[in-house]
Amino acid sequence: TLRRDILGRTAKLVQAAGIEQGAFRCRVEADFPRVQVWLSGPRVSTEFEQALALRVLDAVSGRGETLGAVDVSYEPTFADDAEEAHRNP
Repeated sequence: TLRRDILGRTAKLVQAAGIEQGAFRCRVEADFPRVQVWLSGPRVSTEFEQALALRVLDAVSGRGETLGAVDVSYEPTFADDAEEAHRNP
């Protein structure tokens, strides 16, 4: 599946950043020729988000399908926000 391909392409980057496997999520909605990908996990830098987006695009283009648009977004998880608020009230 496309989701599995995306997780495979992002795995080393996520691991190198020290993000626990269960803390990173991926949801894909494909309405060809448009694909929307939502990634979520702990708060990360803009550069890291961009690196993830490039790997998502690699996974999509690696499938050899012609697509009109690929939208990728990254959202910090609410659990991450709650933990940060607890540490810094």
